[in-house]
Amino acid sequence: MKRNLIAFILAFVGLLCTTPTFAVPAGGNFPGAHVKAAAPWTSTLPSTVGCFTAVTVASGGNCTIAAGAAGTTNYLTGLTISCTGATAVGTAIITLTNLLACNDVYDVGLPALATGAETITRDFSFPIQASASATSIIATLSGGAANNGTCNITLHGIQF
Repeated sequence: MKRNLIAFILAFVGLLCTTPTFAVPAGGNFPGAHVKAAAPWTSTLPSTVGCFTAVTVASGGNCTIAAGAAGTTNYLTGLTISCTGATAVGTAIITLTNLLACNDVYDVGLPALATGAETITRDFSFPIQASASATSIIATLSGGAANNGTCNITLHGIQF
C-alpha cells in the first residue's frame, strides 16, 4: 500500500514538474505571430562633470558646473571646499545655487596663515538635481571679507 501511494505521489509530482510543449501551426497563424521583436534595450550613461576654482576671499568668485545641451540635467554628487592663508581668523560663506529644492549655504572657517587649512567634504548619498534641464550649478563665495584667505572650491557631479 505504501509503495503504491509513493509511486502515485512521484508520478503526480512528475506531471506537475514537466514543461508542456506546444506545436506552432505552419505559416505562423497563432496569436502574437504578427508582433515584431522589440529593439534591444539601450542606455545612455551619464557624463562626469565638475569644476575647480581657487577664489580669494576678498574678491569672491564662483565655481560653475556648466549647463549641458538641451534635454540634459546636471546632478551634484559632492563638493570639497578648502580655505587657508587668511591674515586673520574669519569665515567664508559659500552658497550653492540652481538646485532643485533650495539653495545650500556652507560656512567655512578661515584659519590664520600658520594654522593650516579648514576643509569641508560632502559626498551626497543621492545626487542633488539642478533646478531645471540645461541649467548650471553654481558655488559662489561672496567677496568683501577683510582678510586675504583663499578657498579652493571643487564641485563634482553627473549630467544626463
